[in-house]
Parts: sequence; C-alpha cells; structure tokens
Amino acid sequence: MDTDDDQIKLYKPHQKVAQHITFFHAGVCNGRTIVVAMKKRGVDSNFKVLEPVCGDLRDPNNSKKFFAKSGLFSKMPSWFKSYMEFYIGTESYSLHFLKARLVVVCARGFEIINLEALSMNRNLPDPTHPDFAFVQQKGQELRPLGMFRCKENYLLCYDAFAFMVNTHGSYVRETPLIEWEGVPQSVAFYYPYVIGFDPRFIEIRHVETGELVQVLAGIHMRCLQFINNAIAPVIHGCMAHPFKPDFQYVFQLVGTFEPPL
Repeated sequence: MDTDDDQIKLYKPHQKVAQHITFFHAGVCNGRTIVVAMKKRGVDSNFKVLEPVCGDLRDPNNSKKFFAKSGLFSKMPSWFKSYMEFYIGTESYSLHFLKARLVVVCARGFEIINLEALSMNRNLPDPTHPDFAFVQQKGQELRPLGMFRCKENYLLCYDAFAFMVNTHGSYVRETPLIEWEGVPQSVAFYYPYVIGFDPRFIEIRHVETGELVQVLAGIHMRCLQFINNAIAPVIHGCMAHPFKPDFQYVFQLVGTFEPPL
C-alpha cells in the first residue's frame, strides 16, 4: 500500500477557484498577495479578488496540510479565501498592479481601483478635459492597452499612441506623444522603454523622448507574458518560426543599456 507521503508526491497540486473567467492576474497590492479573476456578465466586468492562505506549497509541512483529506468524503482545505468582489460597467481587457492600486484596462480607458475604498475609484484620462480631446476624437476605434508607472508620472498606452499623465491625471506636456508605427495588440514596459507588439513587428521606443530605438520584424508576433517586477521586468513573446511555419518560436526580451561615461 502507498503511504500518505507517497500519495502526496504523486498528487498533482491544483484547486479550482473560479470558472468561466475571461482572464486572471496574480500580484502584490498594498503588501497583500492576491489573485484577481474577471468574469464577463452582459456588458459588465465582474472581478473576484482571492487571497492565498496555503503558504508555499513546496514546503513539505504545507503539502501535507493542504493536499491531504481528513476523511473519505471530505474536501481538501481551501488554498484561497475570498477577499472582495467589485465590478465595472463596461468591457475589460486586462489588469495591472500598482503599488497600492489596481488598474483595469477597459473600453473607457483606465479604471484605478482602490481596494481599501472602492468609492474612491477613478477613471483616466478625464474625458471632459480639453487636453484629452485627441483621445476622444478617436472614439471607439481606439483601444487602451496598458498603464505603467514612469518615475513620478504614468504612461497611458493605446493602440495608436502613448502619453504621460501625472499623479493628478493631468496631461504632461513636457513629454512627447508617442505615435506607433504599427498597431500594437499589446504592450510591455521596461524603463526607459515601452514595447509595442504588432503582429508584423515589435517596436521599442524611449518613453522620455519618443525615439524609435529598435524594430524586431517577424510573423504573427505577440506577447506571451509580461511581469513587471521591481528588479527587472520579464517579457516573453512568440512568433512563427522563420524556417518551420508549423512551429512557434518563443523568445525573451532583455534590456541592454550603455554603460555611463
């Protein structure tokens, strides 16, 4: 007979926490590790925030506690507890973690979510401010892609352009409006560069000057993963293999910087 320890080793760790979701993201907000899952209901985007309670499952003590059942018909202990739920009354595309806020990338722009006080949520950019008339002129053909902290400002990225706002949401005139050469489907950020993924090429631009620094050509190019770590962001992408059309070529983008003089 197998011992309990042997069964734990053979057991593949998994636990269903939600179903029929459109996307999910894990990260740290306000010092709290959370998982945020989004489920679409009609025109609304419903978000469920979960907090892990299982600790490191690679720890043998945690493995025994959270993989084992106390009886034949009992369930395994839950790995997560429900932290909160909220919704946005429009279609959502993605989500980013800031230090103390969540950013929901949605059809009307960027919704800033304060998990400690949902009544204080705000939307960027302000559609009524004349400085952002160029955004409103694009209308529904404009798609928001991402929002990133850039020193004391924030970079708002769309599929046509990118620009800076300050912490009050005002347009930063001292920085250039970055207009993409292509039509990126997704973006990543590796200061001082913003990376746009068009299916035909990747364009890399300097966020402070708007300069086009590099272009990487390919076929069916897309971003697979972007993790905005404090030390060094992790950016993985893929493209059609140049010599084997039925294969995908997976790659990682790593920043190279000139040494100071």
